[in-house]
Amino acid sequence: MPRMSKFVSPILLGIAVPALLLAGFFHAYPIELFGGVEQTVILDPDQNPVTPRAGRSYYCDLTNLSLASRADNAGCSPDLHVRFYDNGEPLIHEIDHSRIETQPGLYSHWDQYIAFSPRSGKPDGGYSIRYLALDESRQFLAFLADPRLWTWTASLSLLALGMMAMGNPTLPQARLSLLLLLALAGSIVPHLVKGWDVAETMPDSQFYVKNSARPPLYPWFIAAARGDAAWSEDDFRLQRAPLPHPSLAILRVVRAQRLVLWSCFLIAAWAVSLLVPRPLAVLSFFLMHRAGYLLPNLERCVMSEPLALAILYLVVAIFCVIVARRSLWPLPLLAAAFGALVLTRSAGAFAVIVFAAGVILVATTNWRRKRGLAGALALTGVVGLAAIAALLGNSHARNGVWTLSPLENWERVAFALEIADSADIEAMPDSDSRQFLSAAFQDGLSQPGIHNEFDLNKNCWEIAYPTAHRMFVERFGTADLPEPGEFSPPLFRYVNALFGCVADTVLPLHRDRYWRIVAHSFLTRATRDCTRLHWGRVTFWWLISIGILACLLARNRCSQAEAICLAAHLGNLIIMSCFELPLDRYVYFSEWVFLLGLLLAGVGCGKRWIAQVVRSREESDHAIRLAA
Repeated sequence: MPRMSKFVSPILLGIAVPALLLAGFFHAYPIELFGGVEQTVILDPDQNPVTPRAGRSYYCDLTNLSLASRADNAGCSPDLHVRFYDNGEPLIHEIDHSRIETQPGLYSHWDQYIAFSPRSGKPDGGYSIRYLALDESRQFLAFLADPRLWTWTASLSLLALGMMAMGNPTLPQARLSLLLLLALAGSIVPHLVKGWDVAETMPDSQFYVKNSARPPLYPWFIAAARGDAAWSEDDFRLQRAPLPHPSLAILRVVRAQRLVLWSCFLIAAWAVSLLVPRPLAVLSFFLMHRAGYLLPNLERCVMSEPLALAILYLVVAIFCVIVARRSLWPLPLLAAAFGALVLTRSAGAFAVIVFAAGVILVATTNWRRKRGLAGALALTGVVGLAAIAALLGNSHARNGVWTLSPLENWERVAFALEIADSADIEAMPDSDSRQFLSAAFQDGLSQPGIHNEFDLNKNCWEIAYPTAHRMFVERFGTADLPEPGEFSPPLFRYVNALFGCVADTVLPLHRDRYWRIVAHSFLTRATRDCTRLHWGRVTFWWLISIGILACLLARNRCSQAEAICLAAHLGNLIIMSCFELPLDRYVYFSEWVFLLGLLLAGVGCGKRWIAQVVRSREESDHAIRLAA
């Protein structure tokens, strides 16, 4: 068997490496780009009926055209997406269906239908679709260049290599690791090259650019990446869509964050390969990228999530090194990565679970090395204090307040407005807070208590902030008002203090309502509506149960790392449910960590089973020798 493994593994490696490269290339550059022609289909009202959907939106049935493989939720290349036309005029592509329900001129291809909102408000136009396709004489190319074919080929080859590596640890893993990691990098290069000149902005982008009311590391990164290049006025006019003419400044920022993101991605894949067979580590990271689990929609945006995700890769990578090596030197690096994560995104505080687990592992396995352990812990403490000082110092310099999370009171006041009732106005401790809460009710806060329409952004930015801003102008005039996209320290200090006062008073009065919102956010939104971690009837909680059972069965290093990965994702969901309304991108941010935990669970159980088989075989051989 070992001889066969040594013969088969190079063959499988020779299949897996080009399959990874071809899967990555044809996913980024479909064959239709080279040999396809544009197809136009005039939609027949009888075969493609239009029916009401929700709000301003309608359905257009495309079942008879068999185009579901090109839908937004099918994971295909954007070049293969169907374009939708209203009376010959293209509608704007939008994957957020809630925006289609409220804004005219948007569409999304989902499963077997088009969800769209007519320009005129009524579905009285002539509709058509266009898409790239190969003609009949070139259909054979569609099979040979299908990224799914090469993805399956790579997956099966890597899976076989991984199983062989688990059964025969003497295989040449170092060479396998190098080639497979290079192939993983090569599969990403086409994706990176294709989006090299693509950039987007979001409503929050200006706050990061101006280092206003946000943790400081991403604004510092923006300033360093853009250098002396100037922003364009058009960079922030069009949001949630690729900019037609992005400035050099925004391109430098987006390119730099993408390079950092994918470099840290490869480091994480290498670190995980210290715990699991290297082909399985490469396979898992490749599939997570291909399946869209790594925030592909935000990768090209001026938002903190891409940089925060890169740092989260480093946090997990360093933790895996600690679990595998049990050495002291990675601990200060883990502290630095965790500090950088919180400096980039306050919600990254959930990674304290990974950091604490790393400290405990290092301390329990190196307690005899008292001098070295003391030095590592001291350096870790210095790194932590430096991160805290940077957070506090930046917030005071930019916003005029000493705080670790600049928008903490803004999040708290959103909950306060949700659970407040009119009787709370008299409970306010001063005239400003009474005026604020009274005006908030007049500005749209009508239904007290928990309700399913709870919207953090609405409560904060459409009710709380306009009210507080108006009160600031009435008291201090307009001299201290900032430019759009930032807060002046006097304005931020006043609004932050007002929000804190209201939240400090209202939240203790209605703790039951607050906890009902938290329970609704966690049990309904975070773990059911927003999560992608479910398959058919296997819900998120079933996956949690399977992971815990695997951890109890394995009881090895893989199971230790698995438990921390599962706990980290749960910690993220709990923290966001306590402080914010869970949004898709917040939940998606750490789902890959959960998937990594499931991989570790499977490998841990496999290693445990193999060890028991080997032990049983050795005991049997020993008994036979004794009997002989």
